Amino acid sequence: MNVEVVEEKVKWSYSDNVIHAPEQETANTEQDFKRHIICGAIAGATSRCVTAPLDRLKVLLQVQNQVKVASRELNITQMLLHMIKNEGIRSMWRGNAVNVCKIMPEQAMRFFLFEYFLNSAKHLLPSLNENHPTKFKFLCGACTGLTVQTMVYPWEIVKTRRMTSPKSIPIIISELGLSGLWRGITPALAGVMPFAAIELGLSRHLTDHFKASGGSNELSWNKLLLIGATSTTVAMASTYPFRLMTCQVQASDARTKSPGLVGWFADTFKRYDKFPDKLTKGFYRGFMANAIKTIPSSAIVWWAYNKSQTVYDSYTYDR
Repeated sequence: MNVEVVEEKVKWSYSDNVIHAPEQETANTEQDFKRHIICGAIAGATSRCVTAPLDRLKVLLQVQNQVKVASRELNITQMLLHMIKNEGIRSMWRGNAVNVCKIMPEQAMRFFLFEYFLNSAKHLLPSLNENHPTKFKFLCGACTGLTVQTMVYPWEIVKTRRMTSPKSIPIIISELGLSGLWRGITPALAGVMPFAAIELGLSRHLTDHFKASGGSNELSWNKLLLIGATSTTVAMASTYPFRLMTCQVQASDARTKSPGLVGWFADTFKRYDKFPDKLTKGFYRGFMANAIKTIPSSAIVWWAYNKSQTVYDSYTYDR
């Protein structure tokens, strides 16, 4: 027996003790996911083009022990001047095409999957969502990071090598081989899960907090930038050693054996005698350059993502 009940112009269907979601709600959900995909891609491309020089500067500082960039170790200012003097201004955008091709689907998937996990997990873990909403957001962020990193990791390898080498992309791929495209995946996942949990979870928590305290769904540009910068700073400071190891393994010779997660930490700890050097020159090498690039990049992503949603909603509403 099938019974249909009309309530508030939304049709629900009941058959064999199963409740079927209304078509209007399903359509709205699909429209929301489409919005997250489009706005995520726009935010990623915008941020990457603006911060491309900082991204290459960060990578070169991180891998100058593995790849000979200059005759001696350089700091941030020296590396920047070295790039401009020896390679020209355009070299600061080397590898940006690969970067944009990687970041657009990555950010699109990232925001789509985060919203998908948030919506789906509400039904699977209702008590966690109701009693511990912040932990729930962090958990969805970690699942998002794990999924996205696994899908885009080969592009990460190619991007890093393109930035540190003048070789073309086909040559890089042929040298790496199929197995080489997944080199360093273990430390990458170990770092990206807590990073995504903190960054996405904290961003959503702060956004919801500001909207609730301000009584408006629209946040100013400075609050959006502040939210993106704060969440990324906390996430990066907590997980940076894992990201550094991943970058160094990606840039190293594919013929050399990777030391592994535990081996890398042990080697880095033994390399320097003084404890401050173990941090600044070891586990947190290139941290300031990374922060200079990553913090404004993430701030721009969160601002562009939210603002592009506003534009998208106004466009679809007008239609």
